[in-house]
Amino acid sequence: MHKPEFSGEEYAKWSSLRAMEWGIWPAFLSQAILPILILFISWWQVIIAVEILVIIWAFIRYQYVDNRLAGLGVYVSMFKMITIPISVIILVLRGSYLLAVLPIAWTFLAAFSALLVGGTKIGVLEKIFYDQREKY
Repeated sequence: MHKPEFSGEEYAKWSSLRAMEWGIWPAFLSQAILPILILFISWWQVIIAVEILVIIWAFIRYQYVDNRLAGLGVYVSMFKMITIPISVIILVLRGSYLLAVLPIAWTFLAAFSALLVGGTKIGVLEKIFYDQREKY
């Protein structure tokens, strides 16, 4: 979460980072969640679900922007440092060598979810995040 003692420049950087994440927030969060879900659900079903959520999110992302929630997303995303290795180990032990690559690759592939919705207007989201700084 952002800290009240941020300078204007630091908060502008914070806003820029959160705007990039917020634009494809379901895909951003999926980096930590997908590795666990593919252990229990077919990988293609998980990816389709994430992509559907990204498309739905495209209609919401500019209408609802929450600094606290965006800051919390950063911490959720950090769990990928735990979920990816765990899922890779489990998948390798199961003999699913090709599938074991997906959790690692998804860290990079998740960003391409923006292509489904025509990209994100980062500048618009940056301004919204920056303008909300007094609220929190």
